[in-house]
Amino acid sequence: MASEHKIYSADFCLSFHMQQHFVFIITLCIAFLSLSKVGNTGDSELLRIKNNECYGYINTTEKIVVEPSYDSAPGLFSEGLATVSNKEHTKIGYINTKGDISIPYQFIEAYKFSEGFAGVRIGNKYGFIDKQGKMVISPQYDIITAGTKFSDERACVGISVEDGELYGYSSSASSSRSV
Repeated sequence: MASEHKIYSADFCLSFHMQQHFVFIITLCIAFLSLSKVGNTGDSELLRIKNNECYGYINTTEKIVVEPSYDSAPGLFSEGLATVSNKEHTKIGYINTKGDISIPYQFIEAYKFSEGFAGVRIGNKYGFIDKQGKMVISPQYDIITAGTKFSDERACVGISVEDGELYGYSSSASSSRSV
């Protein structure tokens, strides 16, 4: 896709109002250059942007799809959902590719979806939810890593023990502890 590029003179940077537009354009350019593709499961390609200290998403035609209204949008979309938070909520929720809240703000930590599941923290324990927000593996683990993904219906988890940590696999086929 060919995109039109604008070159601005040094006079452009003199006005505070124009500086804000320049920062926004630079942010868009960086987002496109980073090629932050959203998911690989049929999601449209959305790129995260930041404007006036808020995060949102644009599509490949540079149209804002999710208005920049979130204080935090740390992850890209995976399987049609992305984690977000804002000042009104102290917890994390998930939005869909239209910007609608799909899973309410309720988690202390929340991670990307893979194979239909995402790791979440409630209190001081981790469990896994499905794409409807239903807890499918109850919060029982002390440790999951930010990169925890399901592979062949299993995810690496850990529990704290007296001498350190014990790691094993949790299976999406069963909600029983399998560490």
